[in-house]
Amino acid sequence: MNIIEIHGLSRSFGTRQILNSVDLTLQKGEFVSIIGKSGSGKSTLINIIGLLDAGFTGSYQLLGEDVIKLTPKQCAKIRNRQLGFVFQMYQLINSYTVKDNILLPVLYSKEKTVDDAYYRCLLETLQIVHLEHTMTVNLSGGEKQRVAIARAAINRPSLIIADEPTGNLDAENTEKVMTMFHYLTQQDVSVIMVSHDSDAASQADRILKLEGGKLI
Repeated sequence: MNIIEIHGLSRSFGTRQILNSVDLTLQKGEFVSIIGKSGSGKSTLINIIGLLDAGFTGSYQLLGEDVIKLTPKQCAKIRNRQLGFVFQMYQLINSYTVKDNILLPVLYSKEKTVDDAYYRCLLETLQIVHLEHTMTVNLSGGEKQRVAIARAAINRPSLIIADEPTGNLDAENTEKVMTMFHYLTQQDVSVIMVSHDSDAASQADRILKLEGGKLI
């Protein structure tokens, strides 16, 4: 089953064309890395994939839905229930504990409850059990990123979108993040990762390069 089907997708800002007839398919449980120079359009592409930018032309189907026909409310509902986001700068709430940060998506999703066994599995897999009740402000960068991944995964999304998730991490923590992504794909979660880190990118099932507005 394809989670994503994109055909002929283009995006311009004024007279500047950022994406030019991009084609992309992503299967259930597949891990894809997207690489490219700064300014190549990687962030624009994942913003479109994550339903954060609707100003594109072309065809984009996400989980069988024709994205161009979705209302902002429908997009928000899909983002909350089916997508997980991981950012380079973590985007955690420092005044919350690790547990509170991880469970935020569950609180926002009125139809979901916490699966305690799955929550515990995330903590153990990411090696953050001992940090559960620690205030996030006191964590290292590697610890914060692992908390951010647990938060992205807690609602059992169909797709996780990771924007430079290892950009601020050392080799040891990068390996822990990659291990978690592979664990998630084994649970049929698809992962799209944008990265400048060639070693991290090489651990994906496929590597795609964005160049000249096209994926190659």
